[in-house]
Amino acid sequence: MAAGVDPALLFEAVAGGPLDYGYLHAKGKAMLAGDFAPSFSVENGAKDAQLVIDAATATGVQVDLAAAGLERFRRVIAAGHGDADIAASFLA
Repeated sequence: MAAGVDPALLFEAVAGGPLDYGYLHAKGKAMLAGDFAPSFSVENGAKDAQLVIDAATATGVQVDLAAAGLERFRRVIAAGHGDADIAASFLA
């Protein structure tokens, strides 16, 4: 509960808007429940992020957001959560 805000309020905040989609609900609920049984692991996320970065770099495109995501995935892997679901990406 960062800054004293209940993370479950996110669902109310995005209700009916463009960010109100199934993937957000599925992963958000997993995060709130601490359920990190893998359906798509942090390791897979890191692999795919690296593929995106490599492909973009080869065409001269800079993808700062993908690079930031990859750095987070690497921290989570280093913290021992590489086999966990990508919902665990906030753990480091």
